[in-house]
Amino acid sequence: MSTVVVTTSELSQHCTANDLWVSVHGKVYNLTSFLKDHPGGIDSILQCAGDDGTEAYDYAGHSKSASATLKRFLIGPLEEHDEELSEEDNRSKPLPKPKIESPPNSYLLASYPLIGFLRVFFGTALGGFFVAIGSRFALQNQSLHTLVALGKRTIDSIGAFGAGALLSSSVALVVFAYAYEQFRKTLHHTKEPFAYPPIIPRPVGLSDRRSS
Repeated sequence: MSTVVVTTSELSQHCTANDLWVSVHGKVYNLTSFLKDHPGGIDSILQCAGDDGTEAYDYAGHSKSASATLKRFLIGPLEEHDEELSEEDNRSKPLPKPKIESPPNSYLLASYPLIGFLRVFFGTALGGFFVAIGSRFALQNQSLHTLVALGKRTIDSIGAFGAGALLSSSVALVVFAYAYEQFRKTLHHTKEPFAYPPIIPRPVGLSDRRSS
């Protein structure tokens, strides 16, 4: 069956139950003879008579068999309709992925104060170690090989006892941090105010008005 291009003004003229045209995804269909056989009722088609019924058609969630039935009543394409927004393109177009942003460091430090403490502790310890080596190197003004030797000498000066104490302190801090976070989770027994659904007030009916 040959098709013709239908203008929007021509489409708007066919808006009655005896002469009913509807456009869906840029294509115009004559649904006059199908009106009484529509499973969704007559009113659902009449509200789109002579107009674009794409939104109502997609909202109803029609099956493939319904789309095949609709093609039998095709008149032609709607004029000035973007072909890129066809039904097939709309179905195949992927939904945009939500962008998940990681929380800033300030939020983490505020939520987990122990993280900030560990960060300051290890930063201060390592910073002081390298500052000590750098100061000795600056005073002697030696080569890079001398800097390596100074670092090794500084480590040796700490001794096995100091290294063991530093290692045991680090392990203890990690264990304490884990235990602290587990204990902290047990303190949250309440929900946020906006976690509960809003309460919609019940409308006043005729029975309520009579009783009042």
